[in-house]
Amino acid sequence: MRGKLRILKRQLPLLIIWAVLSSLIWSWIFMLVTEPDARHKLVIAVDATVSDVTELAVSLESFMEGDIQRIKVYPFTYAMMDSSTLEKADLLILSAEGINTYLDWLAPLPAAIASDQALSVMGIAYGLPLKNPLVLRHLSGDAGAWYVCLGQKSIHAGRADGQGSEALPYLTLLSSGASVD
Repeated sequence: MRGKLRILKRQLPLLIIWAVLSSLIWSWIFMLVTEPDARHKLVIAVDATVSDVTELAVSLESFMEGDIQRIKVYPFTYAMMDSSTLEKADLLILSAEGINTYLDWLAPLPAAIASDQALSVMGIAYGLPLKNPLVLRHLSGDAGAWYVCLGQKSIHAGRADGQGSEALPYLTLLSSGASVD
């Protein structure tokens, strides 16, 4: 009996390591199977505190159209060490200061949707005011006004004239007062 107990004590760390590695591998496989690729996912980066990221994403998914299968919402705090996820975001929700800070990440708005309310930098419109009550309800921060912007590296941005853009309907939805819930 003592011999078996001694063997178990010696192998217990290996068993724990095996269980942890197995869990990590299976969760990674599950993510690969269930996560759509970038063509079918719309990423929204938010430079504010979001009260419930999952609830906001699920609410916005009720408006999904075209090839978009999933919406992901990431607060900027999500990528403190690696900003590549934020740089490649399809839409960014920023304050006026944030637009100036992250201007390199933004694509100019197509003339068709750039209104007189758009926030312009050097005569180029980059953001429309965020007016959607559902989204505003989930945001908190010190910025007075929030703006919805197109990401420059977004694969959903389309051409400069807005043609072929899968992100524009969402930008328009967020900048209107219409609710999606």
